[in-house]
Amino acid sequence: MFEKVEKIVENAGEILINNLKGNYNTYSKKDKHDIVTEIDMKIQDYLKNELMKLTPNAGFLAEERGNTDKPKENNYWVIDPIDGTVNFSRGFPENCISVSYVENDEPVFGLIDSPQMSIKFLSIKGKGLFINGEKQTPRWSKTLCDSMITIGANKKEMANFINILSDKVMRIRLIGSAAIMGAYVASGYADAFIFSKSNSWDIAAAYSMIKEVGGEVYNFDGEDADIFSKRIIFSSKYIKDDLIKLIKKLEE
Repeated sequence: MFEKVEKIVENAGEILINNLKGNYNTYSKKDKHDIVTEIDMKIQDYLKNELMKLTPNAGFLAEERGNTDKPKENNYWVIDPIDGTVNFSRGFPENCISVSYVENDEPVFGLIDSPQMSIKFLSIKGKGLFINGEKQTPRWSKTLCDSMITIGANKKEMANFINILSDKVMRIRLIGSAAIMGAYVASGYADAFIFSKSNSWDIAAAYSMIKEVGGEVYNFDGEDADIFSKRIIFSSKYIKDDLIKLIKKLEE
């Protein structure tokens, strides 16, 4: 089944690429900087139609068109048609299509495809993580001071995170796509992703990936997180305790 999903997502990627320079409408959601485009809708509609043909009894959870409630079905798809919509709208290549298949609230398949960057992250439970078809084993830094950290937060919290981390880590990166930042941790490109405004469609696919490579996903208090947690950290095991200590200072 998942080989067919790869082809479906590949076709969705062609929709994204073909509309990079096109004229399309952009709409505001919660505020003027929280946007959705016609292309988000077009890709989501395509994915939903094709995935429902493949698994007619599965549920569907996605960012757009009011599909944001947790499905009643035990098995369901979690979709973000374009994660990093602002990036996409400006031509910034760090955007992606994120698809996950969930069984009993545990992601067992994750696919994050960034057509502009020609990079595809794929995980299947028990089989590991693959990047463009090659199996990946992350090589994380062993200490916080040698770590690269990525962050997703509102502007105020972003400043707080940067202030508390800047002299404790090697580098901080702000990318603008939660799915990609999560995949970067799973791949070993980064050592942690701190996310204070999480939604299931942002992280489900990357959650599958980090679990496949022995990484950690936890709340700001250090307890295990799931795909419905709102304030989460993806990281290696090596820096978990140090990160929790720093984050707790901000939470006090």
